[in-house]
Amino acid sequence: MRAAMANAEVADDVLDYDPTALRLETEMAKVTGKEAALFVPSGTMGNLVSVLVHCNIRGK
Repeated sequence: MRAAMANAEVADDVLDYDPTALRLETEMAKVTGKEAALFVPSGTMGNLVSVLVHCNIRGK
């Protein structure tokens, strides 16, 4: 696992794109039969994204 992490091709996903994350997202979209997927680094972030998708007004 350490060798895979050390040899992984990475970039800045915010400014450009991360080829490893892009491959993971593409594969997960295929597996789940969806148009696209989004990698989030924690369950908490995933939960937050899920809730915010259903909110029409935020921050009030």
